[in-house]
Amino acid sequence: MKIIESNGQYYIYGGDSVSTHDRLPAGFYEVQFQKQQGFWLTEHPTMQVKEDKVYGDHGKKVNKVLNSFNLFNRNLGVMLSGDKGMGKSLFARMLGRVAVNKGIPVIIVNFYMPGIMNYISKIDQEVLVLFDEFDKTFEEREDCNPQYEVLNVLDGLGVGKKLFVFICNDLDEINDCMLNRPGRIHYHFRFSYPNEAEVTAYLMDKLDKQYYDQIDKVVKFTCMTKINYDCLRAIAFELNNGYEFEESINDLNILHLDDSNSYCTVEITYENGKIFERSLQFNLFDPNESVSIWATDKDSRPIGEVRVAFNNSDIDMVKNKEYFATISELKVEGLDLYRQHSKEEQDELENYYLDSDNIVMTCIKKYSDKNKNKRFF
Repeated sequence: MKIIESNGQYYIYGGDSVSTHDRLPAGFYEVQFQKQQGFWLTEHPTMQVKEDKVYGDHGKKVNKVLNSFNLFNRNLGVMLSGDKGMGKSLFARMLGRVAVNKGIPVIIVNFYMPGIMNYISKIDQEVLVLFDEFDKTFEEREDCNPQYEVLNVLDGLGVGKKLFVFICNDLDEINDCMLNRPGRIHYHFRFSYPNEAEVTAYLMDKLDKQYYDQIDKVVKFTCMTKINYDCLRAIAFELNNGYEFEESINDLNILHLDDSNSYCTVEITYENGKIFERSLQFNLFDPNESVSIWATDKDSRPIGEVRVAFNNSDIDMVKNKEYFATISELKVEGLDLYRQHSKEEQDELENYYLDSDNIVMTCIKKYSDKNKNKRFF
């Protein structure tokens, strides 16, 4: 048994292993709480970075954060935002490991309890405080808004200079007083989905060369829908086991997929501003597939429909907010007018709309925003 006296209060501990420290040793810790005991820290397993290769500029930003923290004479806040699987936790682990190597303890906070920020603010030394899933654990409640407690500490109402790192999936759940306020959150690193070049580089690193022919299919898929590195890791694993992409993407716990066909909307824009569109289902991954459709005039007073045809080999995948692919070669095969016209008017309309040179763009869009939670393959 050991008895520790602090400020006239005596604490009894079982066992003989009791030691005191003037400063928290460099290492990883986690905040704990019990109603009868209050807050305390327990040792947390060392954060591991298991990836052989880290993509992006994580290392550069880690050094940037710690260099700035060294120069600051006050608290430094860092927000890591983005969807799940984008690399936020990886960045936090990298930052934590470098911080500990520099003698800075890392304290992990993964829950909220009234008074927790007051407990953290009393730590009178430089520490890195990591809030995991901050938008969930510190979300607003009926009786209080925990994020206001954080604001007080960010503003320096405590002892010791601290590096606060917040991992966030949904910025809508973050208090407005924390965003666009560099005096509180100095850095805001936004983690986005990998682009085509990054997807290709990742797969070339992870895939056996005999499966490189599957890379183009994966890249096309990422142009249609958002795929994070967690998903790419799973896809690469399946491909390396000899499974075709179409089979893999249907079996993996990534998206709800019925088959390899994709639901989308083809949109044809003419020089005169007329736009024709048609929603359909076809297999983007079959280079030999041809498509022939009737597309309807989107105008409030439509003139009719045009029949167009194209081959999958003429589809070029692109990253664009409005569409994910364009069609380079399009054949116009017919025109169906809704109203009767004079012979002269009909000839004029047919000459214009049957001439593919009058088409300025043909693009492919996702089927519908209302189906954003349903994935289309």
